[in-house]
Amino acid sequence: MKRLRVHLAALFCAGFVLAALTALLPSFSGHLVLPYDRTLAHLDQLGQNRPFTAGYQYLADRLRTGDAVVMFASSELINNPTPYVAHALLPNRLGIPLMSLGRGYFQSFSHYLLLSALRSRLNPKSRLVILFSPGWIETDRVPVSFLDYYLRDDLVYDIRRQNGDLTALADYLRSRAPELTHLSPALREVMWAYPSGPVSRSRRLLGVGAGLLLQAQAWCYPWAAAFTRLSLWTQDDAQPAAPASTVDWAALERQAAADEARRMTNNTLWVHNGYFSQFLSAYPHGGARLFKNSLHTETELLFLRRELELLRGRGARVLLVILPLNGRVYGDLDRFQPVRPRIHALAAALHVPVYDMWDQTPEIGLMGDGMHIGSLGWVRIDHEITRWLQ
Repeated sequence: MKRLRVHLAALFCAGFVLAALTALLPSFSGHLVLPYDRTLAHLDQLGQNRPFTAGYQYLADRLRTGDAVVMFASSELINNPTPYVAHALLPNRLGIPLMSLGRGYFQSFSHYLLLSALRSRLNPKSRLVILFSPGWIETDRVPVSFLDYYLRDDLVYDIRRQNGDLTALADYLRSRAPELTHLSPALREVMWAYPSGPVSRSRRLLGVGAGLLLQAQAWCYPWAAAFTRLSLWTQDDAQPAAPASTVDWAALERQAAADEARRMTNNTLWVHNGYFSQFLSAYPHGGARLFKNSLHTETELLFLRRELELLRGRGARVLLVILPLNGRVYGDLDRFQPVRPRIHALAAALHVPVYDMWDQTPEIGLMGDGMHIGSLGWVRIDHEITRWLQ
């Protein structure tokens, strides 16, 4: 009997220590803020050159503390390398901490899932700039090949821990089932735990089991996140933003336009020489089609609305930028025209300011190619961000 009491006491002590660590370790690590690092001013994916959890925790701290502006965009962040892009010019010349996240197909659907996972970190100090590309309405959310960039288990666990809704993710996974060759256990559990439509009793029981397993994994996730945060916090090699300085914006616009003009000498479409030779030699006078397929306007606007509602519901400050396209290249841009007032109405209802570049007078350097913003366009976005911050 005495031995039994000793074993029970040992089990009780072990359980108490485990419960204390579970409660205290994530809480303690949460107070260790990973410093802003301008060498990480742009991440084209959260797992870039480091574990996914590390990039995810770094982004979480930028949103939680508000010590840097966060920019969500897609391929315009990487398809036209220029010193005028926001994550280069603002931290390095103006001393404004900013981190951008994105590559092709990082659109409203991915934004919404990522922000749903980071919901508890969003607050009135959070500052987010969203660059909305009209080309998004042609794309149905995100290709399966991009799952590893943004839709990893960390997001699933955090959404589940906050009692968030994973139905949108489950529907997406089912819609792409024929393309899915490998899925993490957590993503498979999402598909089972969030069924669509009526299901059999056995399937319902399987869904309940998957939900319980997912909940257990979500309960353990803060441990992994806490250890990652602690390991990153001990690395004291972050580079802060450069000292603040002033900029002559008019002169910078002239310089940016001149820099782009030197790269656009073999065409009158105001695109880079290499881009024209590779993609537009069959359209020397323009008239190419951008919107070749059926549009997915409703899907894109649905998740844009959810994204903005989530941000504003948490008190975050948001600037929405509607990017232009190159009207000298494409002849079917009128298809986007009916979408613009809907975006403006959505933003106005949620008190989100909009910087609409769609109607800006075409100038050399505004665009770098058919779809991606050029150096002059970036200078104008940078200038608008500084005005918004003031």
